[in-house]
Amino acid sequence: MYDAAIILCNISSFSVTNERSIHWTIPMGYETGKTLMIGDTLGDEKAASSNDVSFYPIVTRKENESWKIFCSEAFDEFISGRYSGEYQKKFTDRFYDGFKIVE
Repeated sequence: MYDAAIILCNISSFSVTNERSIHWTIPMGYETGKTLMIGDTLGDEKAASSNDVSFYPIVTRKENESWKIFCSEAFDEFISGRYSGEYQKKFTDRFYDGFKIVE
């Protein structure tokens, strides 16, 4: 059994809601504190938050940069148990900034 779960969301490919995909990981033995949802919509973040799992955002118009950061540092932080809290907050803040309307 693995020690952690990562859920990658892509609504266009799945007919399952994001919250249901989270619910499937918990009975499989994954703790919410050891589950990370990766997504690119506000609904993905909401599903993660409402189920007490960590969220890593793929930022709109900065997708490549988001994946590079995930692969080079965020994944290791998650696996080592240091992702949640302030470390995660810097990514979610940046994610929400991407939805602000620029005038």
